[in-house]
Amino acid sequence: DACEIIHPGKNHDGWWTNNKFVEQVKHAIQIFKHIYSDAVAKFVFDQSSAHGAFVKNTLNTKEMNIRPGGKQRKMHNICIPMDNPNPALHGMQQAMVFPTDLPTGHPDFEFQGQPKGIYHVLEECSLLSVLQEANGGKVVGECQTCKLSCEAQEQMLHEAQMLANQQDFMNEKPLIQIIIEGAGHKCWFLPKFHCELNPIEMYWGWMKARECCSKQMFQLLIK
Repeated sequence: DACEIIHPGKNHDGWWTNNKFVEQVKHAIQIFKHIYSDAVAKFVFDQSSAHGAFVKNTLNTKEMNIRPGGKQRKMHNICIPMDNPNPALHGMQQAMVFPTDLPTGHPDFEFQGQPKGIYHVLEECSLLSVLQEANGGKVVGECQTCKLSCEAQEQMLHEAQMLANQQDFMNEKPLIQIIIEGAGHKCWFLPKFHCELNPIEMYWGWMKARECCSKQMFQLLIK
């Protein structure tokens, strides 16, 4: 079966990681396919970091700098959505990384092969001018007000939030969901902070009570 037993700790198996979890799910999918070849499986997960991990090149403004270069991830290309203010750009591919063969005189020559950053991406997809107009001609990377105020975030008055609200960024899925749906099955995530919706938590609580209490005390607990 797909059961995995580990012994975490120093000089042992190490902690349960997303990579191990992904391999376990792939194994479970193969088992399900062998037993129920014509059925669709429904996988349900809680909101742990291992379950919700994304691929390395996923679109995430929190992993981007405002300016190009520096320590930021290289992300996959995006498709400019149909609600972009510039109709000429609708459906076009937009690279998130500068080409590696920029000519010597190019203004971004020093950043060839490096991530563009939020400012450049917004400028190329005609969103920077929209942001400037909405913010009185001024643009900021991320302000303290927007970090604290939900109302301010909804107004999209800073670069990071505006880019994060674009369709490609909002539609990104965790790696495990991509794998499961790619195999033709369903993947659902339980809402955060609602462990009572997860049956395994009830069973885990029962097991801890059984292990921590004496047999006599356990009998009292289950009555």
